[in-house]
Amino acid sequence: MLGHNSEIDNQMQILSTSLNIDEDIWQKDETLKNLLNELSGVLEVEIDQYQECLDLLHKQQEKIVAGDSSGVEKIGKKQDTLILKIKTLEEGRKSIVLQLAQYFDTSAREFNLTKLTRLVRNPYSERFIAYQKQILYLIKKLECLRESNTYLLQNALHYINGILKIFASFDTIETAYSKEGLLEFNLERVRRISEWG
Repeated sequence: MLGHNSEIDNQMQILSTSLNIDEDIWQKDETLKNLLNELSGVLEVEIDQYQECLDLLHKQQEKIVAGDSSGVEKIGKKQDTLILKIKTLEEGRKSIVLQLAQYFDTSAREFNLTKLTRLVRNPYSERFIAYQKQILYLIKKLECLRESNTYLLQNALHYINGILKIFASFDTIETAYSKEGLLEFNLERVRRISEWG
């Protein structure tokens, strides 16, 4: 009977060890799922913030074209707030990426969405490929629109500077009054000043 009990004890110990290994694997998989879900959440919010930034740049462009300087300023303040939110999200994302890099035993510097999509299964790999495409598209659009707005602002400033030069030079324009009491300008001088801009 003693031999039989020791055999049962051995089988119970093997079963218990097997259950511990399965639980470790399950626990590890659960950790990975949690990290991937956290990363998904952060990326979705980031994409929303980039889209909001894109919308603000469109509105800013409309205000620049309309010459609404106070509108441009208000949008600029909203952009500053949005950029702070995006920076906070970036910090959260970096923390999750660092944990994922440790999980997969790889360098955090070399760890990116492309690498992650190769290391995880569906539905996560497809989801991260979609995030990557959305982010790249939005960043390209943001760069394009930002450059366009910068160009418009520079031209507007150039125009304003030209007008200011004309107004500043009115003090030096020779003026006289006609016999009828009307103000007369030296037109040749005015033409030369207007050519500065």
